Amino acid sequence: YGVVYLGHKVFFKIPFSDKPTIAALNKDGFSLDAASHEQPQTMEAYVEVLSRQVKNYNQHIDAYWPNNPQKNQYVIAKSLNEQEAYLIAPDGVIKRMSKPEFDSYNVSSFNMDGQWCPFNINDIEGAYIPVSPEGLKNYYVFQKYYHLGTYDQFLSYSHELFHSITQERWAGPTGIAYGNADRDERFNDSSARRTRMLLQQQLTAAICDGSNREKYIKEAVSTYKAYRKNNKTDYDAALPFDRIEGTAYYYELVSALYAGYPDQIKNQNDMYKALKVILAD
Repeated sequence: YGVVYLGHKVFFKIPFSDKPTIAALNKDGFSLDAASHEQPQTMEAYVEVLSRQVKNYNQHIDAYWPNNPQKNQYVIAKSLNEQEAYLIAPDGVIKRMSKPEFDSYNVSSFNMDGQWCPFNINDIEGAYIPVSPEGLKNYYVFQKYYHLGTYDQFLSYSHELFHSITQERWAGPTGIAYGNADRDERFNDSSARRTRMLLQQQLTAAICDGSNREKYIKEAVSTYKAYRKNNKTDYDAALPFDRIEGTAYYYELVSALYAGYPDQIKNQNDMYKALKVILAD
């Protein structure tokens, strides 16, 4: 742990910029990315932003996924420096937590950006996320996500709960096998990789071309069935990456666009248009 700490803090410091280094993506009436927002600089200001994201997320939750089970999820956000902790309800209401209150939720108190853990106590469930005060001011930390445009711990709330709630319901009695020694780096299987690429292109086209969406979806379903039948080794190897992570990433994209840009994304039509802008960039 000491070596890792010294490595991050002394020898390999994260680049820092208190100003955007990537211009906003301005196209087709959208302005996306961190440069299009006034960014919160303090924990208190960030919690206000996060509460609005959580509220908007829950208001539109049925637009992200059919029969969405991720409803009424709370957030606990805690500052890594000051140890301030806040409970954010699905309707965006913020409650400052005392240390005994925070401790009562028995969350793993991680101390790095990007970490999270689920909690469930007294019928209140959701995600705990740590917040780095330094990260709030460092555009290099969060400006890479066009689809959110702010410090990005909201993505853990959306993406990771999709894994732990929605995908857990897919598992069935034997569960989903995430581990795979063969993984998906099967570079010699060019036939399977071409089919996977075709499938990705068809799904992208279905998102980007609203007038032909049904056509591309049908083509993608046909390709997927052929891939599953004719390329079974690759199909099994790609499970954690193409399907488990791929669906979670799609959910992240859609939910973050709604939550991060409430003035621009008001319905599914807006969302698909914004996805087209991002995917074409």
